[in-house]
Amino acid sequence: KQWYQRRVRVIKQTRNKQLNILGDFNSNLLNITTSSQIFEDVLLRNGLYPTISLATHFRPNCKQSSIDNILTTNIENVILSGVLQDRIGEHAPIFAFLSTQTPSNKSNPKHVRHYDYSSSKLKNFVTELDLAISDLTPSTNFYEFTECFCKTLDKHCKLEVPKTTKKPLS
Repeated sequence: KQWYQRRVRVIKQTRNKQLNILGDFNSNLLNITTSSQIFEDVLLRNGLYPTISLATHFRPNCKQSSIDNILTTNIENVILSGVLQDRIGEHAPIFAFLSTQTPSNKSNPKHVRHYDYSSSKLKNFVTELDLAISDLTPSTNFYEFTECFCKTLDKHCKLEVPKTTKKPLS
């Protein structure tokens, strides 16, 4: 508990700073428990975002877990992140490629919209997703759910051609 409180204190002290933290956090973001929810809530409230959402820890005779992560305050700069198949003991190596470039034209930024979240499209998405997840095998297999979610979202809301505007998206 003391280690957890120190971790929270460091996160709060670095609020509003550009930051990347890598490590084994011993808080399984794949498991919905009070402690993992509290940890994730502390991260998000302080502007830190996990870049890894897949299992990273594989202990024999135990459920896979996501305790290793790369946390960043600049989620928009993450180009690619993931988990390598090779393992070092019970841990799989994780990686993130981050852009170090800043936008060249800050005075007139362009906003790209890839999805249309209109009421009618969201209603169709939710209706189909509800039916699709009822067909899934009840389990803790988060990957199966995210695959279903993404395919259904793309089917109903993804724009064939992204729209670019000069005003922020609402």
